Amino acid sequence: MIIVKQLCALISLLALASCAASSGSAGHGMPSPVSSKYITGIGGGVTVDADNKLKTFKMSVHCRLNSSSPEPLYIVARFDSPAPGIHLQDSKPQRVNPGSEFDVISQPFSRIQNDKDYHVHLSAYRDPSRTQLSDEVTQTIRFTFPEKIQRLFGLEDNVL
Repeated sequence: MIIVKQLCALISLLALASCAASSGSAGHGMPSPVSSKYITGIGGGVTVDADNKLKTFKMSVHCRLNSSSPEPLYIVARFDSPAPGIHLQDSKPQRVNPGSEFDVISQPFSRIQNDKDYHVHLSAYRDPSRTQLSDEVTQTIRFTFPEKIQRLFGLEDNVL
């Protein structure tokens, strides 16, 4: 059981590392963090859970609500589709205080296109019902997963 958990941690690290492709790979480097009036994207990536039979993925972005925000805001994330036929739901609004860091994480999904940039659209609202928009920003994350690693963990059918 310990070995399985260690392998899952290794897979997650490899997946996150794959998001930080070197600047020479296919003309793409690691996407830069973004900032808007109130939101700063700190980093993001795609994690893999190969410990279950479904072998699922999740997109995630780590952010900060800048201290310049005059009040707590409700953050909602909208994620790009990782593969044809897969639609990810928007995240539920989460209340974030000025100066606080937070994570947005997609629901699990079973397939993803390789060597592609994905966008996580972040919206900050003054209210949980999402009627008073205060700020928006889009963070790009890169997913690249080498074929050797796909075969090693049995992910050939999941990475398109």
